[in-house]
This record gives sequence, structure tokens and C-alpha cells, in this order.
Amino acid sequence: MTLVYRPEGDGDGIEFYVNAEINKNQYPNIAYLKDEVENSIANNDFIPSAINEDYAVTPSKNGAHLSLSFWGPSKDKQGAMTLLHDMTVWVNEKIKSVL
Repeated sequence: MTLVYRPEGDGDGIEFYVNAEINKNQYPNIAYLKDEVENSIANNDFIPSAINEDYAVTPSKNGAHLSLSFWGPSKDKQGAMTLLHDMTVWVNEKIKSVL
């Protein structure tokens, strides 16, 4: 789980987003998890603080891990910290569900 920052488009500040990576050692069926995330996004029932615009749900070429990248409810640090918490809880629940 990482909190990432970059310059705003106009260069007058910074904006934040969250990345998560789930390894097949943590969740063996990466392809299923990818489909589950994409279906949840389509049904608007994914993590409520994850914005469904300009996001990425990307499996590695060898299928060993799934990368998630989302903006929080706002692109400021507070919004990203909210998402960081919520995504950490979500990832932990997914991992625990297959243990």
C-alpha cells in the first residue's frame, strides 16, 4: 500500500492517490479478484472512498500480482488518507477471506 503524490496539473500544488498491490501468495486467484473489483466498480459498490474516475486495476503479465490505483474522495492529502485507510481495510479483508 502506498500513498503517492505528484504535482497538480497547473503546477501550483500537489495531489495524492493510493496504490495497492496484492500478491498471489496473499490471494491465490488474482484473475478472479480483478474481475471482482471491476464488477464492484461497475455496480458502484467498491470502496466508497475510491473514486471511479481515472483509476487502474492491472494484473501483472505473469499473473503474480494485482495492482490497484485510485484517487480518494478528493485529491488532497486528507482524501488520500481516507482512501488509504479504507483500502487497507478492504485488502486485509480480502486476504483474510482466503486464509
